[in-house]
Amino acid sequence: MNSGRLMLKAPPPSEVEAATTIQAHWRGFMVRRTRPLEKLQIIYEVRQGLKDHMRVLAEPAQYESLCSDPKQRLRWSECAMALLLRLDSVQGAHADVRDIRKLVTKEVIAFQEIIDSTSKDASSDVIRRALKSTLAMYLA
Repeated sequence: MNSGRLMLKAPPPSEVEAATTIQAHWRGFMVRRTRPLEKLQIIYEVRQGLKDHMRVLAEPAQYESLCSDPKQRLRWSECAMALLLRLDSVQGAHADVRDIRKLVTKEVIAFQEIIDSTSKDASSDVIRRALKSTLAMYLA
């Protein structure tokens, strides 16, 4: 039933406008589905935890304790493994999330290598300076 008004139809969108609309809806759907911001927040928290651990390890007393006590070395190694496990729980469906997770994973592995390289033999000045410069690089 027409109430006397003339209904005008909008012209159909061009192919470019239609493609743009479809892509915008798809990107919105993927962001809602993959929730990259939540995953980036977890990665950020892991990186902050890593920086906190490195700051503590950079203290001379803590470093000496790590070099001399195998239990301390085990405890620090377990902390690094916990950080890696937390990173493994992040599923990187988004390319940027995957790249950032890989970068932070490499940093945690480098931290773990620092811990593994400390021992009673690591008290030499050359090894100590090398480890401190590596720590300073990651803390900067």
